[in-house]
Amino acid sequence: KPNPGGIWHWTKQMLGIPKSALTSVFHLSAPVVQGWGMLGTKQWYQGIGKMLQYLASEDKYQDLRAYIVSHPDYQLALDGKLGLTDIGNKLSNREEALQSSLLQQLNTASKKGVKDVTGMNLAPNIIKGSSRAFTGYLNYVRFERYMDLVRAARLSGEDVRLGSQVLKDIASQVNNFTGRANLGKGEEFANTVGLLNSIFFAPRKMLATFEMFNPVNYLKPQSATARMAAMRQLTGSLLATFAISTLAQQCGYSVNMNPISQDFMKVHLPGGLKLDITGGNAVYTRLLARIITNQMINSKGDQ
Repeated sequence: KPNPGGIWHWTKQMLGIPKSALTSVFHLSAPVVQGWGMLGTKQWYQGIGKMLQYLASEDKYQDLRAYIVSHPDYQLALDGKLGLTDIGNKLSNREEALQSSLLQQLNTASKKGVKDVTGMNLAPNIIKGSSRAFTGYLNYVRFERYMDLVRAARLSGEDVRLGSQVLKDIASQVNNFTGRANLGKGEEFANTVGLLNSIFFAPRKMLATFEMFNPVNYLKPQSATARMAAMRQLTGSLLATFAISTLAQQCGYSVNMNPISQDFMKVHLPGGLKLDITGGNAVYTRLLARIITNQMINSKGDQ
């Protein structure tokens, strides 16, 4: 018997199945896609080990949730509208790559009755584990980075009391750099997130990327701590990306540096594999370069 939610809820759940099928089984791309903007922070690296723990253990994931909600400054995160998510049925609270809980529920149902002679359940909930890892990693990075910046703002004398604009500025920058931009002031479009995800695949991630590279985002009036953090995060991610590119070239791998090419900033690995080291962000540079030059090079090298 389905949970109550109405026809609109279940329509969005059904529309999200194809994308969730692509991103539900050992899909651990969060650090290099949504988390690319945090590549130069300590939270990015610390979160890798945590992600593997969340993949393997429900208890570790629940420990993270307990740590966040019991943190003395948790209300500051809520007040600033930090993009904390979960793996429940409410689609607007889920990560964009996991926009249907139906596959997760099906995996849970399929586990029942699959036991050995000792009564131990043999069938792992792979989909739920992957969802925990993906969601847990991003929540860890967002919350720890946010708390780090709130402490810095407090030490610099900025107003970080409930209701202050500083909290919102810091949360906005953390959200933008972890692929979860706010869809309008007050999240007016939150109820349509499921439909937007079906049409645009990842509207929050798209908007977050635009904000991350938008010069206006750094020049507008905002908290000095938030502005400096954004500048450092973008600089760190760009430097790390170019360092990886250089290292790959030194190791003998080819890296395409032509911005009009379909393979721009991709490392060519043996067997024809290609690794995008920009977390998908190179597509915007490629689009701009093609518009300016009115030229393009496809994946076969044809111009």
